[in-house]
Amino acid sequence: MKNLILFSMLLTCCSFSLLAQVASFKIIERQSAIAEMVADNRDTTANSKIKVTIKGKEGNYYKTVSMSNYLYIGEKKDTLVAQRKRLLAELYTNVDSEEVRVAKIKKIDTLDYKIIQMQKEQKSLYNAYTVDYLLYKKVNIFNFGFSRATAFYDIVYNNENTNFRVLNSAGLNFGNNTGSVYSELASGNLGVFRVNLAAMAANNSNPDPAASKVEEAFQRLQTNGGNLVMNMEYPLAYLHSRNNKVNFLTRFILRGSADFPEFGTNTDDFAGSVAAGLDLYGEAPLSNNALSFFFNLNVNQYYGSNTFIDNLGISSTNFTFGQLTLGIVVSDNLKLSFIVGSFSSEESLRNGNVTIGGQVLK
Repeated sequence: MKNLILFSMLLTCCSFSLLAQVASFKIIERQSAIAEMVADNRDTTANSKIKVTIKGKEGNYYKTVSMSNYLYIGEKKDTLVAQRKRLLAELYTNVDSEEVRVAKIKKIDTLDYKIIQMQKEQKSLYNAYTVDYLLYKKVNIFNFGFSRATAFYDIVYNNENTNFRVLNSAGLNFGNNTGSVYSELASGNLGVFRVNLAAMAANNSNPDPAASKVEEAFQRLQTNGGNLVMNMEYPLAYLHSRNNKVNFLTRFILRGSADFPEFGTNTDDFAGSVAAGLDLYGEAPLSNNALSFFFNLNVNQYYGSNTFIDNLGISSTNFTFGQLTLGIVVSDNLKLSFIVGSFSSEESLRNGNVTIGGQVLK
């Protein structure tokens, strides 16, 4: 009874997330300001770029509005930094009265606050410039440092430079005798990585307890691995057409999952796994954007606990597993996916049945 209640609570939470706040993995079509500016200055590259020193490194940057504002805020910040430096030096002369010293200290505190706010504004503007640059540059491979990785996540997940989000996305999957609800509870950027915490609830209608345990475990494996899942991803490649109408991206994924009996898992013991692998995603729309087609191919190397392996009905504690998903996005609002095939080093995990999934896009 306790397990049923916990399962129902998780299912309710995930269903609420599905209806209330769902993030889209459908990449939004955008126009690059750099592309427009370059088109207007085809006669000479000098009209399109400016030499700027950022973080101690000099480089040529395109003359976008975001870069202009970045430099403008930088000049104002430098003025405040110089003013703060002068006031701080005056405090060490020991010629001011106590009243004057207190006033100068308060002024320094005010300047510190303003400088910090300007630094945050510059960070946001530089990220906007980097997003625009990735939208302009059609081929990006193995060149994702901190700034470009952050910009990549903004483009793909439509983060709008938000570093932490909750209740982001959810999805439903239906297979042979099984069904599951997957919900991303929270996500954020950690350096060059995107990290998310997700929960999943699965159920099985097979009357045979042994078969039900294996089928439910396989459903969790297809969905993401367990009741509770922690994902870390890093972009390896991002290729796109003009305005992001056609997109292809590759990511490295590191995943840890856990199955807790208290969450209604069809097992008496805790089960856990760690996986690492590649995820490839591509999409292309019709000319009127009413319908988009996508594919998703992933392959991972899994390392699981004995209970995790036992639940799947296999003998090896490490194995490869991957799957191919095809699907459509209708009017940028509804995403339908079909897992058309699963492949693995374990023969019993090679599934030819089609698993249907659905997601309401934000």
